[in-house]
Amino acid sequence: KAASTQSTVRVNVENIDALMNLVGELVISRTRLKTLTQHLKDDEGETNGETVRDFEDVTSNLGMIVTELQERVVATRMVPVSHVFGRFPRLVRDAARREGKDVELVVEGADTELDRSVIEDIVDPLSHLLRNAVGHGIETPEEREAAGKPAKGTVRLAARREQSMVVIEVADDGGGIDAEAVRVKAVEKGLMSQQQASAASESQLVNLVLMPGFSTATEVSDVSGRGVGLDVAKSNIDNMGGHVAIASAPGEGTTVSLRLPLTVAIIEGLLAVSGEIICAVPLASVLRILSVARTEFQYVNQRPMVVVDGEVIPLLSLADMGESDEFAPKEADKVIAVMLSDGRQSVAMIVDEIMGNEELVVQPLGEVLQDVDVVNGAAVLGDGRVCLIVDVGSVVRSVMQAERERTVGVA
Repeated sequence: KAASTQSTVRVNVENIDALMNLVGELVISRTRLKTLTQHLKDDEGETNGETVRDFEDVTSNLGMIVTELQERVVATRMVPVSHVFGRFPRLVRDAARREGKDVELVVEGADTELDRSVIEDIVDPLSHLLRNAVGHGIETPEEREAAGKPAKGTVRLAARREQSMVVIEVADDGGGIDAEAVRVKAVEKGLMSQQQASAASESQLVNLVLMPGFSTATEVSDVSGRGVGLDVAKSNIDNMGGHVAIASAPGEGTTVSLRLPLTVAIIEGLLAVSGEIICAVPLASVLRILSVARTEFQYVNQRPMVVVDGEVIPLLSLADMGESDEFAPKEADKVIAVMLSDGRQSVAMIVDEIMGNEELVVQPLGEVLQDVDVVNGAAVLGDGRVCLIVDVGSVVRSVMQAERERTVGVA
């Protein structure tokens, strides 16, 4: 039999990045051409009807070519997660040895591909999560046998593709998160009042372990009890435009899910106008768009809220978060609010107008805007204007921080 071979080519990383930038420019040009086509349609008359049709054909053809080129170039940046997963068996073995536990790491979906830049950034978050699974999640062999479980615990590291996202899960079959212990610790740390903690659901309590400095461990070890790890992982994932969520069942174990974008270079965004600024929200973070009369606002600790499907959602504008007054939306009896989520908490961002969806080429912020917390990038629109990309994770964190400060003040 002829040996199977795989054709590969070594490409300089700088060349790949340059090619990606060129594709970004093409995407901008394609969007601009579509905008011009729409303008021609709006002004269509008997003399230019045929020209418009030809223009549409060219635009359509260019669109298909650019889309294929974009996909091909993105594919050149993709690498399997096995490049990262391969280093974790030893990490788990060492952590288990230090903790005096017997733990097996099961890896699934190692051939799932991610953008090279995303791969580089998930090493530390996954390391934190795996150490946490061994330190907090898996019980000692004696405790497991007493609970009727095998002495050897299992930590599962799995990856899979879901549309334009990649989901990576770190799951253990340990004792799960003690929601009551989290409830007590949340009150002790001033994250919730006694009344709020009593009313919180188990899911809300479990996700509190993602807060900075939060730990229910009674003893500090090399891998647990320091109150760091999960919050660091969440912060890193948020910065990539991803989401972190936790599910836990007492006695059965805990699963931490990371939802990551395939690539961070080009995103699908919902365009909105807030005051004098055009902003874009990553479409993956948008839950729905609301139209709310001001008479429907409810106030908790003087903060406006809106009830959506029985859930009380904070209402805010980007200007409310201490950023520039240029973000402030206009006063109106009825407001438009974009309901956003970072995977565990929802907020509703008030805007003046929704402009629709657009594919955006993400560009880093310059020095002038690097201190604006609520945005983490910019993009050029089809008509040549610039929009700022909202950092959903930062928005949600700011709202939660404000709630904690109000709670402590009330207490």
